[in-house]
Amino acid sequence: MIKWMVVGLVFACGAFADVDGASRSPNILLIISDDQGYGDFGFTGNKVVQTPTLDRLSRESAFYLHFVVGPACTPTRASLFAGRHHLDMGVWGVGSRGRVRRDETLMPKFFSPSGYAAWAFGKMDGGLHMMEMTPIDRGFDSFLPGAGYAQRNKQGWGAELITDAAVEKIRQAGDKPWLAYVGYVIPHLDWYCPESYAEPFRKKGYSEDIAQCYGSIKQMDDQIARLLKAVKETGQAENTIVLFMSDNGSLDAMGQQEMGVWENAKPKNPHSPDWGIRNPGNLIGRKGEVWDNGIRSPLEHITIVMP
Repeated sequence: MIKWMVVGLVFACGAFADVDGASRSPNILLIISDDQGYGDFGFTGNKVVQTPTLDRLSRESAFYLHFVVGPACTPTRASLFAGRHHLDMGVWGVGSRGRVRRDETLMPKFFSPSGYAAWAFGKMDGGLHMMEMTPIDRGFDSFLPGAGYAQRNKQGWGAELITDAAVEKIRQAGDKPWLAYVGYVIPHLDWYCPESYAEPFRKKGYSEDIAQCYGSIKQMDDQIARLLKAVKETGQAENTIVLFMSDNGSLDAMGQQEMGVWENAKPKNPHSPDWGIRNPGNLIGRKGEVWDNGIRSPLEHITIVMP
């Protein structure tokens, strides 16, 4: 399904300039969260998490209820960037199993011949280097990793650092079309967020895990709001395609430690006390499994950012 999303984007960008008198190809803002399960959104039925920006996008967008991704981050991102099945690219897992072949053509090189600037912010994969090569080697014009796989470094919170950089690029873009990939490392373990985001969940009696995990998701939602505001304030709203997705399902954890609950395990370990909160639809599976809760991701696609 990811393959056809990429193919559709390429065709849409080629045709968009002829629609409604648009003078050039549209900008593309692609936002990806990390390990955010299908149930970790208000618009999918979760009454605890706070995702007002993404909830609004779901109402204003083409919302794909049954969009399917890979069961882990690297397979999903490899397929997304190349428009090909990850196994055909040499990717069958993460780490040493997630190295895309060097001769693969990835997303920015599909768009650069049409005059696009291509920017990458945040998590790619393989740490600071993307699949044995840097993002610049793969065709991006600029790359900012943020805090890497940590939520915070000496410069500040990773979600805010990459958003700052993306907003700056959007404001400086001028008339040249752009492709901006923004990859948040939220809510991947370790769950860790500013106290101002965690404390409201604590006050409602939720566990420290929920306070940190869902606090970080609210932090990310606020950063996405900043991205959309920048697009609108620079007058680019009606010529920008915005997409949001998660890379795979949620991971059951307690005290920052993975619970290791697998559907086919005998005997099966119990879920954490918070699993019902994170999986309100009671979907089967988790990250790493090809059950619904491991591979089902909400995809939001909007071609005009509404006020």
